[in-house]
Amino acid sequence: MKLLTHTIPGLGAVSPWVVLLMLAACGSPAAPDEPVASVTISPAAETLLLGETAQLVATTKDAAGAVLTGRSVTWTTSDPIIVTVDATGLVTSAGAGSATVTATSEGKSSTATLTVRVIAFASVNTDEALPGNPHTCAITTDGSAYCWGAAGGEELGTIAPDSCDVGIIVLCSRSPVAVDGGHTFQSVSPGTVHTCALATDGAAFCWGALEGFSRARHTPQLVAGALVFQSVSAGTGFNCGVTADSAAYCWGSNTFGQLGNGMTDFRTSPVPVSGGVTFVSVSAGGSAACGVTVADTAYCWGANDFGQLGAATTEQCGVSCSTTPVVVSGNLSFRSVSAGGFHACGVAIDGTAYCWGRGTEGQLGNGTTTAATTPQPVSGGLTFAMLSAGGTHTCGVTSDETVYCWGEGLEGRLGNGSTNQHATPQPVSGGLNFASVSAGSTATCAFSLDDRAYCWGSNDFGQLGDGTTADRMTPVLVLGQPLM
Repeated sequence: MKLLTHTIPGLGAVSPWVVLLMLAACGSPAAPDEPVASVTISPAAETLLLGETAQLVATTKDAAGAVLTGRSVTWTTSDPIIVTVDATGLVTSAGAGSATVTATSEGKSSTATLTVRVIAFASVNTDEALPGNPHTCAITTDGSAYCWGAAGGEELGTIAPDSCDVGIIVLCSRSPVAVDGGHTFQSVSPGTVHTCALATDGAAFCWGALEGFSRARHTPQLVAGALVFQSVSAGTGFNCGVTADSAAYCWGSNTFGQLGNGMTDFRTSPVPVSGGVTFVSVSAGGSAACGVTVADTAYCWGANDFGQLGAATTEQCGVSCSTTPVVVSGNLSFRSVSAGGFHACGVAIDGTAYCWGRGTEGQLGNGTTTAATTPQPVSGGLTFAMLSAGGTHTCGVTSDETVYCWGEGLEGRLGNGSTNQHATPQPVSGGLNFASVSAGSTATCAFSLDDRAYCWGSNDFGQLGDGTTADRMTPVLVLGQPLM
């Protein structure tokens, strides 16, 4: 059979097989794109705290339900006073209430409902004493408890919604989450890997990695003993509280005699502190506790390896210790006392601040970095209303509502815009006036006179509650609160 040839300009005579191959290579004309038949938004509903953000995702599909990619989507909000949305679908909450966000592509639309909640805090406290799972908790004006930060020990009191990369991926929350259980609380105290709170009826509850329990508890557990407390304080693996009749009780780890009951065995339920002393308040620290009596006398008990009891002791619990309360030296009258990691501080009746114990990081505030076994006046001649001893730093509120901090400055925990160590009080930046302050293991939080919670310092676990994991060297507002 004879094959015909075809002449193609520039190529000359070519075989019809070549022509067929060339036509096949060119292919048929492209079919027009399938039109968008539907748009869906995920998530379709979301609840945000004031100041929080959420990423919405729009999916476009054709009439057969196949996903279409690369289609242009326009985002709009029904009320920019409540939520705003950018061109990528990132929503930012701006005010309390509900609003809808609409995604539109080729004339087809879908909506998502966004609800923004505002939290009114009444107090805030961050984890005290030694580093563990850094977290912060607060009480609202209606008695609800919220927590944020590390959740490896379930110390947030609910299932953690986030994960944080601290070299390994750990559970956390970068913004406040409500504690489960529906209890009404009057105060809350975060410990190293657990949290305790005092209900309005005087019952004490704890949650997290609790001493003596085989597993962590992520919901509040009623403290045994049917005691009615007026205050409760969580430390490193142990807790203390003062009952309505001014008796001190402690429970948990007791290796160094920090329960104050004359023994060193741990207890899963409260045991009375020895001595029959009546207390106004008690503070649980790293491995020691301190309290102030109704007669304004300060007592401490537990480990004394750095002089944190403020008095000489003769007992040994692996380190120098006292398993029963000893009077802090100096014949001073105290208004309050706070036990930290390896040091303690107190405010005298006249407003003078004193600290004792480990001073390596300058946390005693007396201009030195040496330990002291007796109370040392804090430098600067300031008059304090309250003090909080943290892991390696200390903070206090003066009589003019200014917060000062001193000691270790890593991650900005002193709040003065730097990470330097200071052995004397430094004013916290920002010009804010505060009612209280809480110095933690690596961060600090304070409650302002205009009823808002602020935090600063380390934020690797989200313990500052600002929605990020970025360290802050000056105070930042915790999410969920009014912006002014």
